[in-house]
Amino acid sequence: MPIELVQYPSFWLVTAAVLAGLELLISAYLFLSFGLSALATAALVVVLPDSILTGQRGLTVILLFWTAGSLLIWLALSRRFAKGHKDKPDINDFSPRVEGTDSAQNLTAESESSQQHRSENHDGIHK
Repeated sequence: MPIELVQYPSFWLVTAAVLAGLELLISAYLFLSFGLSALATAALVVVLPDSILTGQRGLTVILLFWTAGSLLIWLALSRRFAKGHKDKPDINDFSPRVEGTDSAQNLTAESESSQQHRSENHDGIHK
């Protein structure tokens, strides 16, 4: 890839479209921040004068903007979506819960009832 490509807004628009397509396929908020930052970088490339965009300095400015933008957008999205999940139980939490009781009490009660049920069934088979 020639380095000069990053100086064109069309490069960043195509990059944003590809990343948006990958986000639709994966849907894990993995490529969303990169794609949104690529859109912002396309706008930056349009606004900045050519004297800043040429050479090594231009490449550095553009890539730093895209990288920092991706990080900031990712942080903003992760904080935004994390707020709604604090009250909900985790999908990986397998302990049984009943409101107003301790989960250890629930496990002990379930264990005792299942042992009693097994002994009743076992006694009924041999008689």
